[in-house]
Amino acid sequence: MRSFKILLYEDMDEAGKILLREKADILFAKSLEENSLIEEIREMEREEIQKKLDELKAEYARYISKSAAAGVHENPGKMREIRRTIARVLTIMNEK
Repeated sequence: MRSFKILLYEDMDEAGKILLREKADILFAKSLEENSLIEEIREMEREEIQKKLDELKAEYARYISKSAAAGVHENPGKMREIRRTIARVLTIMNEK
């Protein structure tokens, strides 16, 4: 049985605190970027949204074909992000 040590922020050394803050900043910036994209899509007309959806699906298809040819996913995080963005766009279209 493994034992896990819980490391509190106060107990971290300065390098660990800096690393943790940098990761948090990256995640926060990424969420802001996604939110701004969604707000931008919400302001679009239905035809523009459909065009954006087609672009996203084409980009996803390119990633799928690349990974099928190579046998391994080049960037699985990017593929997941595209799938989620497609789902968000479809949700926005259904709202309109």
